[in-house]
Amino acid sequence: MMPEELCGDLIASHVPCQHLAQHLVGEGRAIDTLVCLQPTSPLRSVEDLTAAVKKFQESDLDFLVSVTPVDPHDFHWAVVPNGSGYWRMYFGNEYMKERPLLPPVFRPNGSIKIARLAALAQVGHFFGDRMGVVETPPQRSVHVALELDLKLCELLLAGRAA
Repeated sequence: MMPEELCGDLIASHVPCQHLAQHLVGEGRAIDTLVCLQPTSPLRSVEDLTAAVKKFQESDLDFLVSVTPVDPHDFHWAVVPNGSGYWRMYFGNEYMKERPLLPPVFRPNGSIKIARLAALAQVGHFFGDRMGVVETPPQRSVHVALELDLKLCELLLAGRAA
């Protein structure tokens, strides 16, 4: 069902999702909403998915994504090259505060993405203006991008089975 050119590492997740939805509509199925469960997020739970779908259904949202809290140091102390051989604080001085004074920050973890198809087609990603979130804990929010991530998932899954 999925053309090979839509299956590479550089293809945004919404592209094959929209292709599949269009295929199903072409078969006569009425589809308004899409739920994307990336295989690179193998630790999500049924409870995570149930909470996400319930929140989406009960809210006036076009998009919903799962998020995980970010350690403030992950952005508080982020530095990047400034182009002239020196480095600079990525976020400037705005977050130059002690950790307890920093606002909570979350990152999309890729585990669950929900969108109304019309909004997804218009925006071209899962992060439009009418977006909500469902928080999932770090132990269920590992995104497998590296071999280390895969090994961590295997260890966590083995612990669940024990």
